[in-house]
Amino acid sequence: MMTVLLPRLALAALAIASIGFWSPADETMRLGVSGPNFTVDGKPRFLILVSDFDALDTPQVDRDFAYLASRVDGVRIFATWWDFGPGRCPLRFSPGTVIGVDASGKGVVHPDRLARLQSVLDSARAHRLVVDLSFAADTVEGMSSLKAGPDGGVCKPSGSAARVNWPEYGSAIASVARALKSPRYSHAFFDLQNEWGHPVNGAKEADLLGVVRTVRAADPQRILTISSFEPDAVKHAGYVERLGLSALNFHDFPRGRGWGSRTATQVTSFHQALGTRGVTVPIYDGEPDPSGYGKGLEEFETSLTGARRSGAAAWTFHTRAGHQLEKRGLVDALDPDARRFLDEARRVASRATPPAHLGVN
Repeated sequence: MMTVLLPRLALAALAIASIGFWSPADETMRLGVSGPNFTVDGKPRFLILVSDFDALDTPQVDRDFAYLASRVDGVRIFATWWDFGPGRCPLRFSPGTVIGVDASGKGVVHPDRLARLQSVLDSARAHRLVVDLSFAADTVEGMSSLKAGPDGGVCKPSGSAARVNWPEYGSAIASVARALKSPRYSHAFFDLQNEWGHPVNGAKEADLLGVVRTVRAADPQRILTISSFEPDAVKHAGYVERLGLSALNFHDFPRGRGWGSRTATQVTSFHQALGTRGVTVPIYDGEPDPSGYGKGLEEFETSLTGARRSGAAAWTFHTRAGHQLEKRGLVDALDPDARRFLDEARRVASRATPPAHLGVN
């Protein structure tokens, strides 16, 4: 079972003290699912998000969210994210993850980081932004067989996949879910494991079924997804059905030149595969990627248009500008091209209309 670093009452008191008094009347944003759509306060809406992975570390989160609120519908942030350093393996385990592992190997919640997460979620809600709250076992030191080298660098496994303590991982996320069970956090949905099946996590379907059941028992109303690179629509739809996920969350693959033009085909294939199984859930393109693809931000416009036109319910503008924000905000990290794209994103999406027979708003 999961343990915490402070008794439950002390943890609750710390969380409440860190965010001030709140009442149900202050809740103004509820994310939901209706058939193939996401809904906001009961109304279907196509969601555009932006990667803001390191939002828990930035000193300018309110400024960033104020900027984004007039341009997109939400942000994707990590409760467990890397630090970075020099060398062949730049990834570093961070002491700032919301969950961790104690000396006995049990999952723990770090109360100060939980309070920070709640504060960031409060800010997002105040700015009318939904939140994709993503988790990853591989980024949490001691949660898997991944080890830091002498220089602190964490290298991706070159042989067999990493091994994860999935029961403790699921139990730790469940404790976060219980802490966020209030209606004040109903604008957030979970990605329970970033890119499952990648060698850095080695997840199997049975592993994730345990995680899903544990988290759902803690917070039955939470929208739960698990992101995947799986390009086989039939396999991916099967995972969604068997795991009982709230949405199909895919990351574009294969990647490379022309990836943006493949988005529409992927979404169409996912719709067909889900329909064959009698499953109707939103399709979320959670992570396109611009680096080294030759056409830059033009690919994003093509991808966004294709996602919308083929019936996706949500799409994320993925940028590595949000990876390291300890000393600056996302607004400062974005390059001029990215800012221009965000200025136009809603207009781009509004020009594309999904087929009526899909029932997507």
